[in-house]
Amino acid sequence: RKMAHPGFGPPHGMPGMPGMPMMSMMPPGLMVARPPLLMPNGPPLFPGQPPFPGPPGVNTSATNLVPMPPAPPQEVAQVWSEHKNADGRTYYYNSETKQSVWEKPAALKTQAELLLLSCPWREATAEDGRKYFYHTRTKQSVWVKPKELEDIEKQIAAQNAPASEAKPAAAAPAAGAAAAAAAAAVAAGVAPVVVAAEGTPVEEGDAEEGEGFMYATKDEAKKALSDLLTDRLIPSAWPWDRVKRTVFGDPRFNGLKRENEKKQVWNAWRVVRAKEEKEEARQRARTARDNLRKLMLERPDITADSKWADVQHALKDNGIYTQVEERERYDVFRDVMDERKRQKQEELKALKKRQKEVFVQLLERVPGLCIDTLWADAIAYVQTLPEYRNNLDLKSMDQLDLLTAFEERMKVFEDAYAEARRDERDRLRTQQRKNREAFLGLLDELERRNVLHAESTWAELRDKIMQDVRYTAMLGQPGSTPLDLFKLRVEELHDRLHEDKRLIRDVLKDAKLEVDSNTTWEQYAGALQGDVRASAVTPMNLKLALAALQRKAEQRDREQRRQDEKKSSKRAAAFKALLKDSKIAEDAKWADVREGLSGQAAFQEIASEAERESLFAEWQKSGRSAKESDSEDDRREKKHRSSRHRHRSRSRSRSRSPSSSSDDESRKKRKKEKKDKKDKKSKRRRHRSSSPESDRSDDDLERKREMLLAQLTDRK
Repeated sequence: RKMAHPGFGPPHGMPGMPGMPMMSMMPPGLMVARPPLLMPNGPPLFPGQPPFPGPPGVNTSATNLVPMPPAPPQEVAQVWSEHKNADGRTYYYNSETKQSVWEKPAALKTQAELLLLSCPWREATAEDGRKYFYHTRTKQSVWVKPKELEDIEKQIAAQNAPASEAKPAAAAPAAGAAAAAAAAAVAAGVAPVVVAAEGTPVEEGDAEEGEGFMYATKDEAKKALSDLLTDRLIPSAWPWDRVKRTVFGDPRFNGLKRENEKKQVWNAWRVVRAKEEKEEARQRARTARDNLRKLMLERPDITADSKWADVQHALKDNGIYTQVEERERYDVFRDVMDERKRQKQEELKALKKRQKEVFVQLLERVPGLCIDTLWADAIAYVQTLPEYRNNLDLKSMDQLDLLTAFEERMKVFEDAYAEARRDERDRLRTQQRKNREAFLGLLDELERRNVLHAESTWAELRDKIMQDVRYTAMLGQPGSTPLDLFKLRVEELHDRLHEDKRLIRDVLKDAKLEVDSNTTWEQYAGALQGDVRASAVTPMNLKLALAALQRKAEQRDREQRRQDEKKSSKRAAAFKALLKDSKIAEDAKWADVREGLSGQAAFQEIASEAERESLFAEWQKSGRSAKESDSEDDRREKKHRSSRHRHRSRSRSRSRSPSSSSDDESRKKRKKEKKDKKDKKSKRRRHRSSSPESDRSDDDLERKREMLLAQLTDRK
């Protein structure tokens, strides 16, 4: 049967009182066992049980007892006295026992306090200040005030109200008797039985005098009947008539007067009891199977090879065997056989493991055992050892198991070898990384010494770098080469220089200094000195920036001069054309022709008079040289014509000789060969012009030439 948790505390979801254990709220409808009810000074509830003694001075034959606690005896109450300590806390002192207690003694408690004490429900406060109620016996806790406690509080309120003047004297004896009954019930450790008192209202359906216990509510009567059925251990399969005959003499059976109400309680109880009986039956069957399984495992004659018929014959008279049903015995037997087989397999595994360990110990004695040792050599040596020949377990081992043990030992060597190689590889990688870092440190030193800058080339610094051991340590290792690291550093410096040049241009612009080819370092540094932005630029970048600005200024000057020269050439050509068109005599003087040319635009475009005279003199000189060259060309032409005439006359004279025919054939043959060679050359030219390479532009060819030159420079 389900019972409440032995601790108590606030309901589920709330923290408990300090010093109290926590518990979960009991589910609704769960019945908790309670001790049997006691009848004060009445007949025994069960056969053979002695009568229950009642409290002194109480008429136990009456059934109209009021559950009020008795007034404390005067002689007992006088021995207790109430006091306060220095903190103002109240304590109580017993003059007879000379003891002091914090809790108020029962002799000093009022009738209302005693009645509340008889109720198993107590009020408590959670940590957040909320009130909850817990049952002192079942340890159940709820937020809502129980009805039983409410009824007692109502009864206390009714007792405290002014009594009716019609029966003031009759209420006192009844109250005293009821109080005595309640005190006796509390002393016995059970909840008091609440019955109707004379002069109190009686609900509809209450029992008449002498018929049994009377309860304040029907729920209490139903619970009392359920407890009665549980105490009598009534089977759930019994019919209602048999149940009535069994519990008819118990007063708790008459708490409910209607037959249908009693039967409803019985039906609800039997459903719960049927589930409990099934669970108990399953538990008994499980216990019986476990006992039988334990018995089979403990018997040495039942092995993994035993037959079911032999086991049946061996256990047929055993009480543990007969407690298990026939259909479940074979299942237990199969479980035991599986366990036996599993144990046998584990024993075989343990034996093989021990044999392998012994064989590996013998392998360690093989001379020169290493990763290159062959299986044939190892087993041949082990078989010669007396430890192997005298060990029957080793000799009975399967060769495959021996080979597996050998491979496992070789695997240890392989793992160690692989680990050593990994360590060596890691060491080499670490060393290579350190070499690269050392070479980068060399580049840093060159940069600090202003030897390495953004415009440095490998050809310039190669001799200096190759003399350092940090360069030679980098040779031959994989990854980045010294040249790669050098190029990366130059690229970084070039990017930094580009940013510095842009910053310097801004500073010079603010300082209104325009750098040209004649700008000195003092002018340049003076313009940058007053600006904090230029303080972050390195001295080398300052020099390189000045050089770049001066080169750019020189380029602008050259371009300007070229433009000026071009314009001057155009003006001179226009002036000479004017002189030519004016048909001036070759021996004319500049003073004679100047007046006639002064109105022309070509004359006015030339600002200098000396330049005009110089151009006029050049024009006259060029005219004379042209005539002389023409006469010289005429003389050369005449001479060439006369030489050709003489050549033709000699050829005619030779053609008349006998050998002229053979000479003509040889000349024709040579001419044909020359023609064939020319044709072949022309074909090759056409083929080249039609190839895709001819489509390349001049820019592509120029880029290719520059790349080839750069590669040649790097190789050097």
